Amino acid sequence: MKKHLFFYLMGVMLLAAACSEDEATQNETPLEELEENSVELSTTEVDFDGGTLTKAVYVMNGEEGGWYIASVTVDGEETLLSEAEQEAMRNGEGFERTFDWLTVSVEGGVISLTTDEAGLEERTFSIALVAGDETILISGRQAAAALDDGPIVAVPDSVHFDYKGGTATVETGKDTWWVARIVVDGKEYPIYEDDAPIQLENRAFEKTFDWLTVKVEGTQLVLTATRNDAHDNVINEVVRECSIVLTTGIRECEIKVEQTPQLTGDYDGDGVFTMTPNELEFGPEGGTVLVKGEKQYWWLVSIMLDGVHQELGIFEDPKVQIDMAHNRKYKRTFDWLTVNVVGADLELTVAPNTEGKERTFDVVISDYFETGTVTGVQRAE
Repeated sequence: MKKHLFFYLMGVMLLAAACSEDEATQNETPLEELEENSVELSTTEVDFDGGTLTKAVYVMNGEEGGWYIASVTVDGEETLLSEAEQEAMRNGEGFERTFDWLTVSVEGGVISLTTDEAGLEERTFSIALVAGDETILISGRQAAAALDDGPIVAVPDSVHFDYKGGTATVETGKDTWWVARIVVDGKEYPIYEDDAPIQLENRAFEKTFDWLTVKVEGTQLVLTATRNDAHDNVINEVVRECSIVLTTGIRECEIKVEQTPQLTGDYDGDGVFTMTPNELEFGPEGGTVLVKGEKQYWWLVSIMLDGVHQELGIFEDPKVQIDMAHNRKYKRTFDWLTVNVVGADLELTVAPNTEGKERTFDVVISDYFETGTVTGVQRAE
């Protein structure tokens, strides 16, 4: 009796264990199905501008397959992919096919989308991706191509500010462009794609890039530069520069902006700093001549007496440079020639010539861009 009871109890225990295992098995998701349902996309919305462009959608955890594209719809026309194409993607194999203006290719866990050149109207597409029991829709659009209404003619296409800064207006005669790129003193500032439609529709764009503010007003570009007050090293001050590129999506136009340092004063760009008179002649007794300068800001570059360079002291001491260029203070005697900066002018004093031979001098000045030379001869007794 005890023996029968033992076998009976063992049977009951085995039956309970089997039932428990069956229940656990029924509640467990198969590994393959779990992997298929774990697919995630880097994005489900893809936008293209008017040019030919390729963009990618990354399928997370989908490098080995387990998912496929069921259909592609372009401008409302749906195309169902064949079972062979779907099976190839499910097995992790490649796929590529062109649907009108959109080419779809699959390699590993990457879906690449390539568009043709845009048409005159906006175009749309959608892609149905299947992973397990889930269908994920990738939607996208391609903006209409910009109409070519001719070149952008900027007047002027080169803007100059003096050290005081100020505001200048560039007229283009059309409002179909937007600011695409800006480079200020060698640094490029990004203009995001989202800014383009705002500029086009509302003509609303105003940003400050370091020392230059750029503003769009209808057909005009308004530029405002701050004052250039650098004084640390007058001789080595650099010019501020900016490049602004406008585009219609098809045409481009570059506008150059330049701001000279404070020491240069008014800029006329002819390369010659005029001093009057610039050819002097002295008798043996010497004398003083006031040479008139055309600009307020300049400094001495070099002085030569009888072909020998003189030490000016202005390159070693920045304070001397500042006094000369900005405060108009500099007076020094070089052997028999005394040089005195008087406002915008240069006073030259020659001592009596007792050497028994002719003496010569050359004085070179500059305002950073332009250079002027004053030459002199003193006769012997």
